[in-house]
Amino acid sequence: MHAYFDCFSGLAGDMTVAALLDAGADWDQLHKQLQSIDLHGFEVERQKVDRAGIAATHFLVHTHHHGHHHEHHHRSLSDILAIIDKSPLSPTVRENAAAIFRRLGAAEAKVHNCDIEKIHFHEVGAVDSIVDIVGTCIGLELLGIDAICFPAVPVGSGTIQAAHGTLPVPAPATAELLTGFATYAGGEGELTTPTGAAIATALGRQVPSMPEMTIRAIGYGAGTRQYKDRANVLRVIVGESAQTAAAESDLVVQLATQLDDQTGEETGYLTERLWNEGALDVVCFPITMKKGRPGVMLEVLGPPEKGDALAATILHHSSTFGLRRSLVTRQKLSRESIRVDLPDGQVAVKIGYFGGRLVRVSPEYEDCRALAVKTGAPLREIYRQAVDQARRVIDQKNK
Repeated sequence: MHAYFDCFSGLAGDMTVAALLDAGADWDQLHKQLQSIDLHGFEVERQKVDRAGIAATHFLVHTHHHGHHHEHHHRSLSDILAIIDKSPLSPTVRENAAAIFRRLGAAEAKVHNCDIEKIHFHEVGAVDSIVDIVGTCIGLELLGIDAICFPAVPVGSGTIQAAHGTLPVPAPATAELLTGFATYAGGEGELTTPTGAAIATALGRQVPSMPEMTIRAIGYGAGTRQYKDRANVLRVIVGESAQTAAAESDLVVQLATQLDDQTGEETGYLTERLWNEGALDVVCFPITMKKGRPGVMLEVLGPPEKGDALAATILHHSSTFGLRRSLVTRQKLSRESIRVDLPDGQVAVKIGYFGGRLVRVSPEYEDCRALAVKTGAPLREIYRQAVDQARRVIDQKNK
């Protein structure tokens, strides 16, 4: 199952748990699993509420401590990961919850300019946020959701009061977590919290719009505040993605520029730097520019969070005065990588699927080249052996 987090009014941990419950996650199971973790002093509650005419579920965490700041300053990332690791929760729930907290820890460490192991969580380290994150991971598993996507994220505007005093919206940790993702103001106040941003960016991917899917359930998770101009809810749409019958897609940054006054050596050095910077694809092809001058068109694809670094590399290491930059949807085959045993060594092989059907078997060149050099066999023969063996492995696995 896939889930689309329709976050038109923001993202927060309690809203996410509530939306999953509203979409059908079993309350008794979620409650039982939350109570099984070694985290004392809390109770959880769900309520049906109205948000601007929409019936929604509100998820509340009641703590038995009045000294919240004590909790904030005495719960480190290691403490939280130990609680998760020692719990009787399923491996998937533990892994997802730990991934979210590690992402939060990395963001907090960067904001505070300190080692991640020295981070003592403030807002996100409180009992209620641990419950929100673990509860979200439990809810996802109960609904059988294995993929999450979300659109541009509204962050809000203005200021908030936090442990360190008055902070701008988005809060520094939220801004760090959403670096490389599309965002917009969206309204007054804090719409997206660090917890909500961490859940989405650790477990999901951003898409330009709701993907094609067959809807099976819809859940509305309520935020605490009431707004006059919109429903303060997170809508989670659960369904079977049309990608099961088509190619996968994701969002990438595309950079392009024309070069006509630098040498081939300089262009070669530039492409090398771009690959090292994390580009997903770098291509150069000849073009004819104004006044009949020969030139080169450079096009680069990269993860959205690498956009600034890749653009800086182009501007610093080429002769261009500017470039074009946009976010584009990339369609691609579902893929996996396996290693196959040949008589003289191993070869890595990429396997591509379209709609669940095998369509591509591609051995890695460097592995095949190494075996060809080692054995003296033609490169094409090594390729053929690797493809044949990979197909045998896949057929055996599918029996």
